[in-house]
Amino acid sequence: MQNDNNVTETKTKQDSEIKIQTTNAEIDALPEPTERNWAGKFGYHLGSLLIKSITKFEVRGAENLPKDAPYIIAPNHETYVDGLIAAMGLPKDHFDKFCSLAAKELGESRGWFGKLIMRVGRGIPIDRGGSARQSLMVCIKELKNDNILLIHPEGTRTADGKLGIIKGGTSFIANKADVPIVPAFIDGGYEIFSRHMKWPRPFKGFMKRKRLILTYGKPIYPSDYANSKEMNQALSDWLHYMYNNKEIPREYEHENLEYMQKLAARQKRREQRRTAADSEMGNAED
Repeated sequence: MQNDNNVTETKTKQDSEIKIQTTNAEIDALPEPTERNWAGKFGYHLGSLLIKSITKFEVRGAENLPKDAPYIIAPNHETYVDGLIAAMGLPKDHFDKFCSLAAKELGESRGWFGKLIMRVGRGIPIDRGGSARQSLMVCIKELKNDNILLIHPEGTRTADGKLGIIKGGTSFIANKADVPIVPAFIDGGYEIFSRHMKWPRPFKGFMKRKRLILTYGKPIYPSDYANSKEMNQALSDWLHYMYNNKEIPREYEHENLEYMQKLAARQKRREQRRTAADSEMGNAED
């Protein structure tokens, strides 16, 4: 155990400016990963089987996975089941250590499906309205416990199908815990099960399965970078390269098309209001 009021030291001058003070009591009070019981194991195998059956699923770059835990898997975020997809290329002994941060309400107010997802992904229940410090402490604790941690560096599922801003928390945690980041890219997920869909759409036309590709990139090691900012830039560069060179064309259909049309209409109304306001200001000056 660590001594009370222990300060987690960082490896670089820049990162050492940010310190997380932790006491034994605080560490003991942190939430634990949800147990992956028989229901979680069954849900994983059933979900994996469904994905492989109803989509043209492909895993690439499995050779890039580190031989041993701990490490962070950092995929883009396109679907409600990205955690399941991101884990489907892991060896069994790695999947046993796989866990992820999850909003506390997922297991409390999302019914049986939310509870099942928590079991499948060994979700660590986090209060989204709580402090970021607690989330950082949880991540570092689980990595030091030799786990493999899923973190979406965008922070939320994409609404428009584009890659979001890659936030620095993932690299900061990797630096603090001194573990590598395995970047991952999910290609085709938005067309199959975006945040706008109540049910997946795995088929295009009559029973023609859509493609879904999971790619693991080469690990990004803290020791190769001066600080977490440079590490995060490497993660961002890889994810943007994969997005800009994605094999599966981005197509807007059904709910995704409806969202984009509504988004375009809102933007048009904003521009019209801005133009009208500028015109009124011009008239007032005259």
